[in-house]
Amino acid sequence: TSLQSMAAQTIGPVGAAVSSFSFVVVHFGLLVAYLSRGGELLAAAFPEVLATGLPAPAIFAAVFGGLVFLTKGSDTLEVANNAFASVLLVSFVALVLLAAPSFEPGRLFEVANWGQTTNIAPTLLLSLVFHNV
Repeated sequence: TSLQSMAAQTIGPVGAAVSSFSFVVVHFGLLVAYLSRGGELLAAAFPEVLATGLPAPAIFAAVFGGLVFLTKGSDTLEVANNAFASVLLVSFVALVLLAAPSFEPGRLFEVANWGQTTNIAPTLLLSLVFHNV
């Protein structure tokens, strides 16, 4: 079943509409954020990209969207996806290993600054939907 059908069964048709609208807003925001940052990284890595006159996010979308489109249903797409996932996993493990020596479990409960909660809200919300991207 879909998110919309589950919402309709539990909170009714109005709740399902609100849920669907919220889903679209969050994922549209994620898409814009990923395209924007991807364009920035692409332009930083290849400054000549900006010389084309096209916005870097559009070039980013064309390159990676084209890669997915051209390799859809092939082993090439799976190999590329596995390579990107492996880089992500290795990066995460390296980050955890580098940060582990400075981890102090006691500080989790000793230091609390609830005034900073609004600064982390976007990250918390992103973590709820990141697995859907």
